[in-house]
Amino acid sequence: MTIDRRTWPLWSVGILLAGCAQWSAPVATELATLPVPQLTPDSVVLEVSFIRIPEEQTDFEQRFWPEADESAINPATRRCLAANGFRTGVVSSPPPPALQELLDRQPTSDVGGGVMSVAGGTEIAVRTHRLRSRAGHPGKIAVRTDTVPRLAALLHDPDGRVHGETFEQAQCYLSVTTYPESSGQTRVELVPTIEHGYPRSRFKGQQGAWIVDNMSRPARTYDALKVDAALAPGQCVAVGVTDVRRGLGNLFFGSDADEKEPRLLLLVRLAQTQRDERFMDAEDLTPLVTTTE
Repeated sequence: MTIDRRTWPLWSVGILLAGCAQWSAPVATELATLPVPQLTPDSVVLEVSFIRIPEEQTDFEQRFWPEADESAINPATRRCLAANGFRTGVVSSPPPPALQELLDRQPTSDVGGGVMSVAGGTEIAVRTHRLRSRAGHPGKIAVRTDTVPRLAALLHDPDGRVHGETFEQAQCYLSVTTYPESSGQTRVELVPTIEHGYPRSRFKGQQGAWIVDNMSRPARTYDALKVDAALAPGQCVAVGVTDVRRGLGNLFFGSDADEKEPRLLLLVRLAQTQRDERFMDAEDLTPLVTTTE
C-alpha cells in the first residue's frame, strides 16, 4: 500500500470521526468532474476501519474507553456484551487522544519519488473501506479474512451458564444493518456472526421470483449480543475487547499469537446520509485513506 507524501497527513483524519468542516479537501483530479453516484433515499454510507493495537500499548483501553459514550448502548446489552468479552460505545469528534496518538504512529518509509510506503504487517489502520447500506438490508464486516479450519466458540448467557459450540471452516464477521431516521441520525445494528461449513443450495425470493442460491453457507448469529447505536453524521460506534480477554469478544477481536496479530478495535462511522446536505458533496465520496483492498 502506498500513500502520496502530499496526502498522507490525511491518514489519521480520514479514517473517522471529524466532521466535514475539519477535513482537508482531497486533491482535485479529472475524476472530480464525473457524475456523483446517487444513493437511494433509504441508503447511507458507512466508513469501516480496523485499528491494530500493538501489544506494547498496554494502557490503550484505559485511556480510550473513558472518552467513548458507553451509555449510548442499552445497559442490559452492555452487561451481556461484557460477559462475552465485548466492549462498545459511541465516539464523536475529535478522536480520543489515545486513538489519535496511535494513528500518528503509522510507520512509513520513503521509497523514492515522494511516495511513502507502509511495510506489511506494521499498519495501524487496516482494511479501511466504505460500505453502502440500504435500510433493513444486512451487510457483512469480515473481522478476519481467513477461514479457520476448526473454531471453538463459548457463549455466556445472562444466567451465567456457558454454552460451547464447534464450527468447521469458520469465519467471524459482523452483520451490519442500518435504519435512517427522520432526525438525521441512523440506527446501526451490529450482530456477531460465525459463518461455517460449505456452501449449499437454497431457494430465496428476489424481485417476485424464486432463485437458487448456491453460495450461502450456514451461519450462527448471536442476536443477544446485538449492538444497537444511534449515530449522527460523523459519529462512529467502536467495538473492541474487554480488559479480561474471554468468550466471543476475544475470538473476534483478541490477539492471535499464532498469526502474530495484535488485538483489534473496530470503528464504524456514519459518513454520509441522504438527510444531511453537508455530506452530499462530490468530495465526500472520494476515499480519504488509501487501502490495499
